[in-house]
Amino acid sequence: VVKAGQGVNGFGRNISGLFKHAITVGKRVRTETNIAAGAVSVSSAAVELALMKLPDQASHGNARMLVIGAGKMGKLVIK
Repeated sequence: VVKAGQGVNGFGRNISGLFKHAITVGKRVRTETNIAAGAVSVSSAAVELALMKLPDQASHGNARMLVIGAGKMGKLVIK
């Protein structure tokens, strides 16, 4: 972003520094907290929740689920 902004009117040192700082903070948050441990998409969050709601591990192979929608998210849930 910083390289792309160079030479663009209004993209000065302040904006450049802000972007650099935001990237640094993001990296620090991911390494110092558990923020990246959970689901990264709605579909993976749905799968995690469904697995938590099933009574035991043995029932995972026999469970029936309804996935509504035929888009990319629905296909990810099915996988």
